[in-house]
Amino acid sequence: MKTHIQLGRNRRIIHPTPVSVLPPHTRNRKVSVKSMQGMGDNIFQRPYIHTLCGLFETVYLDSPWPHLYWDMPDNLHLFRSGTRLRTQRKNEESIKEFYGEGPPSITRVFRPGYILNKSGSVYKDFDGRIPRSGFFFHMEPPNEWGEDLPFDPTEPFCVVRNTTVRREWHVPNRNCRNEYLQFAASKYKNLTGHQMIEIADIDGDVETLDGEHIHAADVRLTKGELKHPGLIWAFRHAAAVISCTGFALPLAQMVKANALIIFGGYDLPEWFTHPDQDCPDVITITPDKPCGCHKKNHNCPLDISQARLNKSIRRLVNHVI
Repeated sequence: MKTHIQLGRNRRIIHPTPVSVLPPHTRNRKVSVKSMQGMGDNIFQRPYIHTLCGLFETVYLDSPWPHLYWDMPDNLHLFRSGTRLRTQRKNEESIKEFYGEGPPSITRVFRPGYILNKSGSVYKDFDGRIPRSGFFFHMEPPNEWGEDLPFDPTEPFCVVRNTTVRREWHVPNRNCRNEYLQFAASKYKNLTGHQMIEIADIDGDVETLDGEHIHAADVRLTKGELKHPGLIWAFRHAAAVISCTGFALPLAQMVKANALIIFGGYDLPEWFTHPDQDCPDVITITPDKPCGCHKKNHNCPLDISQARLNKSIRRLVNHVI
């Protein structure tokens, strides 16, 4: 099994055995997946893309996050999504060499998606749309992704993803209260002495902080300075990750991070779990009265008692010691 990066037009980097054999009577040997565009959504897609690579000779995928598929079989062909979303477009523009031509005229197209307030499970929804055999979910990012980081990774560090709101998808009730991140980061730093790395991707009034900068931060990378492969590597090798929900939950699950994910009111942790994920060090905490409304701009109750938050932080620290 290869473990080094090979950039190329239509090449991934690692070639595991596909999960299924090619069906003997499949008329259509090529398939295209109309990818979801969110970073977390693309992590949820991984088991399904891997299955399709075993079922078809060629799989086309229009993802703005190609590094999330570096360990897929080499019959996966990535092409540009043409997305208008700011962060996705910025990432896509920076790594044009990862992309090849789009699919030819084909008859089969899969469209992943989910309606969580009805199904209560992203994987249940995906299972109804795309074949899945096994659960190829976890990733070990290559060491090269940890080179040239904008902080010193040789010292123990904790990644803190701050709360933000985006004009493109305005869901402030998805965030926990900023004060809970502040409390968790300060307490973690006091207990461990680790350097604290604040991350975000704020940009004018398009994406803004929902609260204040992390007071305990030693390094602030809040304008997208931490590139996507470095972000994946940092989550994997951090002593701890502290974050509001969003992409941080599936990313922490994917690399088996030691993480504390603090939920707001919009969604619930159980919607994003699968029995084969095997990531016991990813701790989630919801408000004292979880809402799970999945409605934008709902006035969800966000209170988390200090006792519950303290308990979660100590669990996080205990995994480090």
